[in-house]
Amino acid sequence: YVGGVKWNENTTDRTNDFLNAMYGPARITIDDEGWVYICDNGPVSDKTSGVWRMNPANPSAKFVDVLADASGKSQRGTLYQRINSAVVTGTTEQGKKLIVVDNEGDGNNSKLIRFSLNATGTLLAGEMGTQLLNLYENNIINAHNTIVRGAYDDLWIFQYRNSDNASYPGVLHINSDGTVDLSVGQQYNRRGSGAISPDGNWLAYCGLGTSVIRIVPISYGDDKTPSIDW
Repeated sequence: YVGGVKWNENTTDRTNDFLNAMYGPARITIDDEGWVYICDNGPVSDKTSGVWRMNPANPSAKFVDVLADASGKSQRGTLYQRINSAVVTGTTEQGKKLIVVDNEGDGNNSKLIRFSLNATGTLLAGEMGTQLLNLYENNIINAHNTIVRGAYDDLWIFQYRNSDNASYPGVLHINSDGTVDLSVGQQYNRRGSGAISPDGNWLAYCGLGTSVIRIVPISYGDDKTPSIDW
């Protein structure tokens, strides 16, 4: 299924695996009602969507451009730059929120942005997005990243790291009030991949080596600050 999307239309070097991994389609997430969201982290110049929504009950239908304006025009380069990963919180009745990791290139000027969605899965009228966190200041510097939801209204961000450097996290945790309370740079992370179990007690990520998947336990303090037993 391609959803009527011109994936990778402007990718100039199709033989470069690293570049292809940075361009859309990128990360996929599913909301609590089963809708599928696909990030499109292509070059800013291609003016395609940052996020597409697929109906799993009718996957051959045209994908919905989540971040388009009222006329259906892409807002890449205005509301956002390049989105590699995203999560969706809430239900249609509650009002869904799309939370994205946005950057201007290979992790440059990374930001955590929240958008409010309407019942059709597109932006609420007049919605311009709210910056929740400057990720670049927290050393999220790579476009290979994954954002996932935790068990306590928290968020985890996994970043590609091919070196052991305490300053640049392979794992970043953002608690429910939007502050960073864990930044782990002493771990390699292939392609910035990772996942958290539904109960929040286990973390899985791709460690050093292409076939190494590590699963480690998580414990929490009274304020839900996590601690990981590496």
